[in-house]
Amino acid sequence: MQVSLNLNIWNLWHDGTVFRAVGRVPGDVQLSISIDYIRRRFSDVGEHVVLTLHNCTCLAYEPDDPPGCLTDLQAIAAAEPEILKAENWTDPNTVYCVSGTLRVLASTFSLALDNGRIITFEELASVAETYWREFAESSLNK
Repeated sequence: MQVSLNLNIWNLWHDGTVFRAVGRVPGDVQLSISIDYIRRRFSDVGEHVVLTLHNCTCLAYEPDDPPGCLTDLQAIAAAEPEILKAENWTDPNTVYCVSGTLRVLASTFSLALDNGRIITFEELASVAETYWREFAESSLNK
């Protein structure tokens, strides 16, 4: 199921690492994201989640060091951007990472587990919200 691209999807990936990027720009791009604390909450066998950017017209990673702009998908994946958050969702959209900035323009996105099972944004959001609620509760109990 495709959903309009928005900053909320990126904020669910806090601490997630993009380690694989395949496809073409312009076109569809699949980003494999390693995010253990979310992925292990799904009973399906697997290790990561796949975010497909549909009608992607821009995907660039600007690392802090060395400065520059990576647009080659393999180079972006090799840099392994670790996602922090998205805020100002403007043109192009900005995703802040631990060691740089990801710029993304796409019309819609879809989600799947690495075993191929399609998941919804709502399903992923529910899993992430549960994790963060439990994390906050366990932090208060220490």
